[in-house]
Amino acid sequence: MATIRQLILEEINNHFKSDGKTIFINDGNSLNGISTESLYHLKNIYKRPNDNEFLLVHCNSSYDEGGFFSSEKTDVRSTVFFEDRIHFKSAELNSNGQVRECSLDEEFYWDQIEKVEFIKAKNDLPVYESSLRFFKKNESIYIDIDGFELWYFLESTFVKTASLINKIIEIHNNFQDDLANDLEAIVDNLWTVYKNTEEYETVLDLIKAEIDINSLKETDLDSYYQVMYIKSSCHYLLDQFELALQTINESIFKTESDAFNIWGSQIFELKADIFNDCENYGTAVKYYEIAISYEEDIDARRETTKLLKSAYLQYMDSFLELEYDERKAIVIDNEIKSSFSDDLVVIDKSNLPNNIIFPLSHPKTQEVYIGHPYIKESYIPFSTYETALFNDRFEEFSFFIQCLGAKSMTIKVIKGNDISSSTNTSTNVDANLGLGRSVIKNNIDVSTENISNSNKQNHSGTSRVRTQRYNPVKKPYIPENLLWYPNESSWHRLYQQRINGNILHHHDIMSSKSSYSINENEKSKLKVAFKNVLIDAKVEINSLMDHTFSQSETIEWEIEIEFESIENLLENNIESEPAKNITDTSSTSNKDEEEYLEEIKFMLEDDGVIDDKERAILERFRERKGISEERAIELERILLSSGNLSEEEKEYVSEFQEILNDGEITEKERRILSRMASRLGISDERVRELEKLN
Repeated sequence: MATIRQLILEEINNHFKSDGKTIFINDGNSLNGISTESLYHLKNIYKRPNDNEFLLVHCNSSYDEGGFFSSEKTDVRSTVFFEDRIHFKSAELNSNGQVRECSLDEEFYWDQIEKVEFIKAKNDLPVYESSLRFFKKNESIYIDIDGFELWYFLESTFVKTASLINKIIEIHNNFQDDLANDLEAIVDNLWTVYKNTEEYETVLDLIKAEIDINSLKETDLDSYYQVMYIKSSCHYLLDQFELALQTINESIFKTESDAFNIWGSQIFELKADIFNDCENYGTAVKYYEIAISYEEDIDARRETTKLLKSAYLQYMDSFLELEYDERKAIVIDNEIKSSFSDDLVVIDKSNLPNNIIFPLSHPKTQEVYIGHPYIKESYIPFSTYETALFNDRFEEFSFFIQCLGAKSMTIKVIKGNDISSSTNTSTNVDANLGLGRSVIKNNIDVSTENISNSNKQNHSGTSRVRTQRYNPVKKPYIPENLLWYPNESSWHRLYQQRINGNILHHHDIMSSKSSYSINENEKSKLKVAFKNVLIDAKVEINSLMDHTFSQSETIEWEIEIEFESIENLLENNIESEPAKNITDTSSTSNKDEEEYLEEIKFMLEDDGVIDDKERAILERFRERKGISEERAIELERILLSSGNLSEEEKEYVSEFQEILNDGEITEKERRILSRMASRLGISDERVRELEKLN
């Protein structure tokens, strides 16, 4: 089948022969009948660097060298036939051959013209007063092109040009009809092979060999969407998901057209299927919903809705395993739908994600929730998000500094409400760590005897100041299951300062804005997405938007912490219990136990720590002396506790050592020591422990 270009050139040759001056025919090999200068001007006028695009040219030009008050110029008046249209231009060129202005610039595409008529000049007017009248398809208007603008001085030129144009219109219409018939047959064959065989590679080869997709996109949208659907389906069925998506994305073109309204549902459903197979269920839900919006058939809508529900349930099953940014913000609704935004996920209230946790009395419909950054199950209303995270972070910080050996913490409100009861930190073994952590327990070896959290308030003239006092015993350590600590570099530095023993006082400013807040850009995107969700809901949108996005006042606290000296804290995490009589129920002699204590003292002298190698040696020594494991632990605890003596105990020990240095303790000296212990409030059991250690 000949191309449209070949058919047009054949008809041109039937109408015109070059006279060597004003008309040339481009046969693809040479430019017959036109000067190099004229060709140069035409390329500038029509902005066509490739002269092969010119199929037929009628060109006249005149030169004016100018004068004192004017510059030189060239007037070029031309008619150019292209493969897809005819173009008329009358242009004034400067001395460099560049277009200064155009008095005529009119083009007509072959598929837009109904016919052309020659309108002869009236009476005895010159021929150039005649015109060519163009009638557009499906329009009652016409456009006249004057011969004077083109310097058509011969009636034959008008007649031949009009005749040629009408013949080309006929050729073009016939060609399109033939092309449409051929295309229909090709598309029908593609459907046949696609549906009745599994030769998907063959289908792709047929598309490549027989169809110009770019041309089809411009000429026949219905066939274009069919071909692109078949092509993307073949890639999908061959597990070429990337190519399938690429093809679909290319096909989403002129979505407002009638053709896309027909094929849009199938195209978007296929796109949803691909994402569904790739386990990207959230995106699949979005495109299933779009597909349903294009589908007019009730049965087809019902089937696509089944796919939508299935994808949504899969989405919810794995929702909490998604990256945080993909599930950060959600809104609760009464049905399955998409927000059509990456910034907000719509959750059906009757099909919530597995294990998701909301505050008491939640979730509520048309309510936006933000996920806790470190507790993936926990979601907090947007309106209280910053406050809740601040309290959560503060609770962990309070617990953390107690584990570092804090003696007191004073809190002063700079911004926000008064200090509430939420600042109280429980350190019981079974206490929950922070807000919304119902599934996370504190398994750390901490007793209420070790860390005492006082709820006393020191008002200092205002209800916006609180002081908490503690009774630290253990040396600084990092407890398990801390959520905020891994991402708080300042806490890391504070811990290092404590274990090095070079900090006793710490000042800090804690703000709700630094607890993982939503910035203004995120907030703006959420507003847009939330508003889109509410469009179809029967609610007062403005009032609901105000309620949702009116966050509570920023909280800012100034914190002062006093730490216990490292020297006054136990080396390990052994709980302080009432001492037992060192002579209780032991099968070993006091001498053996004294030697065991001396061995422990020796191993602690260098670095204050019993390492693994030293522990092995100590264990072998214990076995030789016949000391039980339980008794050895008790003796070690007693020794370590001696590093945390009260002032009364220190006074007694000092006196005891003075007497002991003089030799054996007499009965009279023993009575003196007993009276002293009684006066100082030291029990007989504790006296024996103190003397044993010295």
